Amino acid sequence: MPENLSYKGGNIKKIDVSKNLEILKAAGDSISIKAIMDKKVNYQDQRFMFSMFLENARMTFSNEAVQDLFKDKSQHFDVIVAEWMFTEVYAGLAAVYDCPLIWFSTVEPHWMVLRLIDEGTNPALAVDVLSRRISTPLSFVQRLESLYDRMYTYYFYHTFVYDKEEEIYSKYMVPHINSQKYTPLDVLRYNASLMLGNSHVSLGEASSLPQSYKPIGGYHIEKNVKPLPDNIKKIMDGAKSGVIYFSMGSNLKSRDFPEELKQKLLKFLGGLKQTVIWKFEEDLPNRPSNVHIVSWAPQQSILAHPNCVLFISHGGLLSTTEAIHFGVPLVGIPVFADQFINIERAVNKGFAKKVQLTYNLAEDLKEQVENIINDPTYTTKVKELSFIYHDRPVAPGAELVHWVEHVVKTRGAPHLRSPALHIMWFLRLSCVLLLTGIVESYKILLISPISGKSLVLLTDSIAKYLADAGHENIKKIMDDAKHGVIYFSMGSNLKSRDFPEELKKKLLKFLGGLNQTVIWKFEEELPNRPSNVHIVSWAPQQSILAHPNCVLFISHGGLLSTTEAIHFGVPLVGIPVFADQFINVERAVIKGFAKKVQLTSNLAEDLKEQVENILSDPIYTTKVKELSFIYHDRPVTPGAELVHWVEHVVKTRGAPHLRSPTLHLPLYQKLYLDLLASLLLLTLSAVLLIRKMYSMLFFPPCIDNKKLN
Repeated sequence: MPENLSYKGGNIKKIDVSKNLEILKAAGDSISIKAIMDKKVNYQDQRFMFSMFLENARMTFSNEAVQDLFKDKSQHFDVIVAEWMFTEVYAGLAAVYDCPLIWFSTVEPHWMVLRLIDEGTNPALAVDVLSRRISTPLSFVQRLESLYDRMYTYYFYHTFVYDKEEEIYSKYMVPHINSQKYTPLDVLRYNASLMLGNSHVSLGEASSLPQSYKPIGGYHIEKNVKPLPDNIKKIMDGAKSGVIYFSMGSNLKSRDFPEELKQKLLKFLGGLKQTVIWKFEEDLPNRPSNVHIVSWAPQQSILAHPNCVLFISHGGLLSTTEAIHFGVPLVGIPVFADQFINIERAVNKGFAKKVQLTYNLAEDLKEQVENIINDPTYTTKVKELSFIYHDRPVAPGAELVHWVEHVVKTRGAPHLRSPALHIMWFLRLSCVLLLTGIVESYKILLISPISGKSLVLLTDSIAKYLADAGHENIKKIMDDAKHGVIYFSMGSNLKSRDFPEELKKKLLKFLGGLNQTVIWKFEEELPNRPSNVHIVSWAPQQSILAHPNCVLFISHGGLLSTTEAIHFGVPLVGIPVFADQFINVERAVIKGFAKKVQLTSNLAEDLKEQVENILSDPIYTTKVKELSFIYHDRPVTPGAELVHWVEHVVKTRGAPHLRSPTLHLPLYQKLYLDLLASLLLLTLSAVLLIRKMYSMLFFPPCIDNKKLN
């Protein structure tokens, strides 16, 4: 990420916290391949993960160089980009430097990170990041496990992690925060401007994501891959049957494989006709001629070589991303954290096979390698996914830079923050609506046969330029308007001529009393029209709003009109009449660039009041200019994005990778109603059983002595 930001001239400061590696050294043999194979350690255990990364945070903030940085009051940062890795204590840095916070998630989006900017995913749809398996849709048992994992993590986080995070924050950061700007950590963690996610739909699922989540998966891959070292290039160029690249990553050492397993692996690899490049920390005796050992490997350059036919990997997200980026099928041997779910996704997508890290690794690996080498569908599938991965409207590195700069330019990007953060969980689930909805249900058929100009424009796929006819007249009027121009239009469906005669006269009187020039889109000429009021039966709306002398737009509040008001930075008085116009104007009022007027017989008086409010208060113009900047500050123009996604659907034969799994999940599964029914049935059975036992113990059946005699 620093590399992506530095080329834009960013001021990047690095501090050496390599002492944190002592955490791994202290763990000793527990962090090794053999320890995992012997089941001495479980890298999927939440307690282990949270504890390790909390201690890592403690060591980071207690680092002398970090504390010196905090003490240096001359230091200033425009934005904090903090990595989420099983702790949220890094949110405290936003308070130390009184600047916006951007979360960075290194893995596919999951509930633990999404809840910080919106709301967590439904456990009926999405499994935990530490899950070992994934399937869509989840079975009843899997949904039960997913729900349990979610509840357990919530409990564990609140009872164990929160207090420790608060302790670190209070001890190492609060002393450096201005007392007047102190903010509790539990507020800061939810106060991020946005989240950058190392994800992409080609790698994961078509999840429902908030506006403040920006997927930038693949940003770490160099635009121009470095050339291979001469020795590796010679090996790969001469590999007639292709190259298999084998790497277990940087944290786990292949040298820790048991000796017997090393020999089995060498025997299996030596029996392949492909050339093998194995990232190994030491040379191996009796190495077959087709197996080449390298202690360090330029992974991206190897995968980019056209002769690379297979990648054997631990399945870290960077590795699976690079496999798709370069179009190389994969055999995954997951070991740690998200590697299990990454490989499960790769298998589900059809470009990978999974192998367990056991003492039978050589035999299992041989079977799956041969499966992929002998079946071209894996290569075909990864090439399809590679196309989807690359077919984006903007490169991930450029998008990363854009959104970081956007947060700085817009002072924290509050417009991106989800309203879900401020809604209680039971309201998010619409519990009240659910109870009401059970009473009555309706079958609704909605048809939209309306052919109004605005609706046609909105759905039309061909962009039309405005006709030049009539522009010169209006241009002269606007150029000569010393006090600015007010543009008044009720759209194309409603006719201003239908106003009652008395109201027309009142409106003319009010408009004639203004200092500003008024251009009123009206279907007919009006008698006794004031000199500052100009009637046009048709108006080039965008051209009028684009003119620097346009100071106010009086509109019905259709979405095209409110969009154009923001596009050109013109404040608005809305007179909503129909459909979405009411909510459009309400949103504009809440955002601070508009006033609302009801369409009543008092329209002239109410309009006068609100027009004067906006013209006399520059805050409305200031706000609409701010929103106009936000609107325009996009990584790609909306028209270009429209073309990109239409073409993307055609090129990918319908874009099935973008379809949400929610579409195939019944409502009862989303709401866990089957689980609730099971619990109720078990509860009822238990109650009946207890009653029966109670009756038998305390009220035994009476014995009729007469019958016995």
